[in-house]
Amino acid sequence: MKKHLPLLTVSLLFIAGIFLLSFTDLPTYPYEGSSRCSLCHSTAEIGGQYEIWFSSAHRRALSDLSSEKGAAIAEEKGIKKPADDPNCLSCHLTGYDAPFNLLGPLYKRQDGVSCEGCHGAGGGYAFFSIMYDEKKAVSKGLIVHPGENCTDCHDGKAHTMPPFDPDRAIKAIAHPIPGRIKAR
Repeated sequence: MKKHLPLLTVSLLFIAGIFLLSFTDLPTYPYEGSSRCSLCHSTAEIGGQYEIWFSSAHRRALSDLSSEKGAAIAEEKGIKKPADDPNCLSCHLTGYDAPFNLLGPLYKRQDGVSCEGCHGAGGGYAFFSIMYDEKKAVSKGLIVHPGENCTDCHDGKAHTMPPFDPDRAIKAIAHPIPGRIKAR
């Protein structure tokens, strides 16, 4: 019996690990990083999606935590370091709680709420052969019309923000691919 104990222990730990992982919300695919998206989504012909994101408040979401306004909001809530606080990071940083092995080589924290914050971790769909087939891209994790997910963060509960109007917000960040994917 003693000679089988190490194998039994390892087996039980493996089964327990699989069981615990089944209860997580971790992405199936790695976060690639917005610069990976920029490889295809920067040109005017395709709609300049990267530039639209780059000049957006989403991109500045993480740095906003360190701003005067961010510090004041955090202090009001009793948070000493908002840039390290999971409650803040859950909305201000795409992939904030993803394990290291699910952060691709181009992933950068300073990207704040990146493309993948709305469209899903790109490790499954960020390939020419997949992106040209919308159904295949969706099956690999692409969220084509992420408007339903906005209120996960824009819920009006976390801190003072202007009242959130989903229709206005979607129009403000619209970045469809001309002639291919329609904005909703």
